[in-house]
Amino acid sequence: MKTADFLIRKKLARSLHYHAQVLAKGGLDNKICQFIGENDMKKQMQQGFTLIELMIVVAIIGILAAIAIPAYQDYVSKSKAAAALADISAGKTSYELLFTEKGDTAITSAGSIGLNGSTGNCSTITVTANSNGVATPAILCNINNPGRIGTGATIGLNRTATGLYQCVVGGGFDTKFAPAGCGT
Repeated sequence: MKTADFLIRKKLARSLHYHAQVLAKGGLDNKICQFIGENDMKKQMQQGFTLIELMIVVAIIGILAAIAIPAYQDYVSKSKAAAALADISAGKTSYELLFTEKGDTAITSAGSIGLNGSTGNCSTITVTANSNGVATPAILCNINNPGRIGTGATIGLNRTATGLYQCVVGGGFDTKFAPAGCGT
């Protein structure tokens, strides 16, 4: 039994000695190790995005766009309504001054209160005045290219007998786009 163990150990020692010499001389095993190392470097340099990673990014962008585009369109519509109100609000002071000094006959057109007949936000601006002071609407803007605001949308300022003005929307105006303080 001892002889068999001795022979196995001797064969194992010879094999280890042979492989050590081959490696020391840059033999076959060293070449294989060097080739494997070069292949690993090439794999690392050629790494990129996988198809699933790209699909996830596209899906995320799609979800963000589905939320952001309608919100942006609502924002633009609200801004357009607020800008139209600003266009006609500038005429309140002149309207009031003319009405108190010269009466309702002095107020004949948008030009008589210092407003243009149309602006970038208002296709037409009209004014009306009554002898009792009540005008509904006193100043009216037909919104130019209303889009999401609503077909035939108008925004105006009503005047009470006491000289107070109230913002009102009309036509097909979607009230979610109405400026703060404007009613129907």
